[in-house]
Amino acid sequence: REFKVNQGSGYYDFVLRTEMVAEGNYVDNTRVLEVIPKLDGILKLGLKDLCLESKPAYAEIEVLGIGSIKLDLPDKVEKGQCVTAVVRLYDTLDNLLPIPNAEFLNLKPIPESGIIGVKAQPLDKKVEIPLGEIWFVVTGLELGDTSLKFTAVQQKGDVSSTSMPIQVFPPLTLMPRNVTVIVGSSFQISSRGGPQPDANIEYSVDATDIASVGKSGVVLGASHGSTKVTGKAVGTLK
Repeated sequence: REFKVNQGSGYYDFVLRTEMVAEGNYVDNTRVLEVIPKLDGILKLGLKDLCLESKPAYAEIEVLGIGSIKLDLPDKVEKGQCVTAVVRLYDTLDNLLPIPNAEFLNLKPIPESGIIGVKAQPLDKKVEIPLGEIWFVVTGLELGDTSLKFTAVQQKGDVSSTSMPIQVFPPLTLMPRNVTVIVGSSFQISSRGGPQPDANIEYSVDATDIASVGKSGVVLGASHGSTKVTGKAVGTLK
């Protein structure tokens, strides 16, 4: 964690009263005090200005380690596609930890098998990640079922999330690719692939004035023209 030091000459003698709790480093040219937690406890630190006659400044900082990890993960992903895993860390008092930079954490994804790939979400200024959340990209590599958990490595002992199941399913295909429907008649669209054993598919149609489609994939012709029916396999967030 970084702390900004205001006022004074900028040249200080930095003292940690409880070195077992954390390590500290003061960067002169930035006026930033870097504190790296090691163990739970109360960190007592002091700063004395080396150029000005003044009383030392003291502060106490409560250091709390990671007490639990919560993982939100869609339970299905199409092969070759990606979903987002959201990790939240809580301290030993069950408070959400505001993580400004996940690079300082020794947080490791642990997939049960190699049918999925997991990597940190690339930083994107256009996407605002809520404070306290760490995003990872989960890619479906091979078909099958597996699970994923995250572990934070700490000096006092590792902490892991609950292992969450995820299925990598084959791409969804609607059959037939092209069909002609008489106005007022209906046609049943069939599907291949998708999540197993039962694919939860949402159907939609581009031009609702030309045709409509029901939850089961039945297309009803409404007027002359052409349109496109789309099927989307929907997973659940656990």
